[in-house]
Amino acid sequence: MSSSKLAGLIGALFLSACAADVAPTARVLGTLDLKEAPVLFVTANRDRERVAESLTDAGFSVTEEVRKANLVLEAKLGSKRGDGPCGVVRNVIYVLLERGAPVIQLKGRGGTGWCPNSILDQLSHELARSLEVPGSDRKPL
Repeated sequence: MSSSKLAGLIGALFLSACAADVAPTARVLGTLDLKEAPVLFVTANRDRERVAESLTDAGFSVTEEVRKANLVLEAKLGSKRGDGPCGVVRNVIYVLLERGAPVIQLKGRGGTGWCPNSILDQLSHELARSLEVPGSDRKPL
């Protein structure tokens, strides 16, 4: 095999590995002192509407007014890693904050489009299960 073909093959393998889906993982960063059902205010560097919809589908109440929320969710969607059956593949990080302090961080990689079981849906459902939100025991679509 020629060195140019080998370099092309290695490059293709590297790109496909970078775009492969990664299941959500969660890390507890602090303690949560919720005395009532969670109401989220969502910030996102892109696709805020899509993130908010996935959280609502997972059972969360989402508000457009930060003063009505008892938690803030920061969604960080990374740069394009590739294209998949569910749209653009990105690394995604959710950080849940209570009174400005990080409580839970979730990470994953996958399609971020408007399809069932996108990485946004998976992260939202995992967060809902972690907080025992009613209806969160159902699996993502």
